[in-house]
Amino acid sequence: MRAQEAVLTIDLGTSACKAMLFGAGLDPLYEVTVPYPRQVTPDGEACQSPDDWIRTLQQAVSRLLGEAPPAAVRMIALTSQRETVVPVGEDMRPLAPALLWLDGRGTAEADALQDAFQGRVREWTGLAPGAAYSAGKILWLRRRCPDVFSKARWYMQPKDYILYWLSGEVATDWTLAARTLLFDIHRLAWRPELLEACEVGLHQLPPVHSPQETVGRLSRAAAEQLGLSPGIPVLIGGGDRPCEVLGSGVRPREIMESSGTTSNMSCEVERIVQEECLSCTPHVLDGRWILEQGISASGAVLEWLTGLLGASTPDVQHLECVLQSVRPGSAGVLMLPWFMGRKGSSVTAGATGVIGGLTLGHQPEHLVRAALESIGYELRAVLERMRQYVEPVQAVRVVGGMAGNQAWNRMKASFYGVPVHQPRIRHAAAYGAFLLAARALGWVTEEEMRCVNPVQEEYVPDSREQEVYRAGFAAYQAFAAGMRTVWPRLDAYRQQTMRDEGAGVDGDVSKDHP
Repeated sequence: MRAQEAVLTIDLGTSACKAMLFGAGLDPLYEVTVPYPRQVTPDGEACQSPDDWIRTLQQAVSRLLGEAPPAAVRMIALTSQRETVVPVGEDMRPLAPALLWLDGRGTAEADALQDAFQGRVREWTGLAPGAAYSAGKILWLRRRCPDVFSKARWYMQPKDYILYWLSGEVATDWTLAARTLLFDIHRLAWRPELLEACEVGLHQLPPVHSPQETVGRLSRAAAEQLGLSPGIPVLIGGGDRPCEVLGSGVRPREIMESSGTTSNMSCEVERIVQEECLSCTPHVLDGRWILEQGISASGAVLEWLTGLLGASTPDVQHLECVLQSVRPGSAGVLMLPWFMGRKGSSVTAGATGVIGGLTLGHQPEHLVRAALESIGYELRAVLERMRQYVEPVQAVRVVGGMAGNQAWNRMKASFYGVPVHQPRIRHAAAYGAFLLAARALGWVTEEEMRCVNPVQEEYVPDSREQEVYRAGFAAYQAFAAGMRTVWPRLDAYRQQTMRDEGAGVDGDVSKDHP
């Protein structure tokens, strides 16, 4: 059988490495997903081993090449989670586990950085307040792990680390650089004042490239370990969210919603937008911008909750059964899904998850449905903020690992009050990275890229459900407002209990590092 030309796309998410082959006909040919662990503690720490990124990358590509029909790989394209930061030493080995974007450490440091420049940080970087960004974590390392801080030769994000392993090149792209709180989105360059404030040298941050550039070629050492030919061009690609916006095929007057480990609403805009709760950073396409806001955990909340209840990790069939067995409103159970904090608001920066309305008559299924509804309420709040920049919103296009749940898509249409569109290809981050490579290879034009992922399913609002969810949304907002005075007390109590247990809330980032 003659090998067909293909692009190998590598997507390093928060929970797994996905390797996909796409052909010149712009369709997916084969995919393999290999999960990797993350270490999460009760005090908000969330880490990952960069060695797991490499291990699962090798496993995913090896399986892909062994199981897929023969393919001649013309290019490798990359995408990854954003904001996660790993300090790397002179020997190019991690000095500590990677601090995930989920990690709550660095919150105070990020707030102090914002305060020190009196609002100019937001103007320079386009980022809403939050602990996710790399700068706060680097400042935390400076304060709590000075030995790691002093030895850091590079600060890398996951895609940067994988790029070096594949090609020996140190580089990043502007969509990842823009999620560090150190990058000037107007000049597309590192901001000197912010680097100085963090005591980070320009030489410690990777050179910044366009997401559409090929940066290096597959090294002989990496090729041997992956079973590929050396010299294949590596396209640097972009962060998962802007790649998803491209790959989803989202149209004007549509908002993209991506749900997997976390959930996010995004859209493409033609100019930089400064809005209190929304972030605006460069797109993977030149001269375009991504307006967005996410929530810290969605699929992760469901995974945690079902595990706590003694069930297996929720799959589409399980969630379908729950949504069919429990009526809208979860019999009065309300949840605030901020188990890893709340994004986009400094007022509730210390928020944690809360479950209310429970009685002895409630069953586990009520909690699972309440978790899904809480995610819907939070995403509706984000949608309301975005409406002033995309008016009128005619549909929400859903992608990501949870976009295949038909019952939840129907429910979300009732939450949002507009149709929900599911495109043909739901793995939009990998598809967006592929489309950048396909254009570089001459397989597709920029105009054609926007039309190659058409809507496959449409879900419309249900008027009876909308009535329930309007009341639920009002109760949700009141619940959240009432917790604002409670969260600081809970945080003080948590810190006391952690000290009493001898754990310390600012644990050592280098613990358990191989």
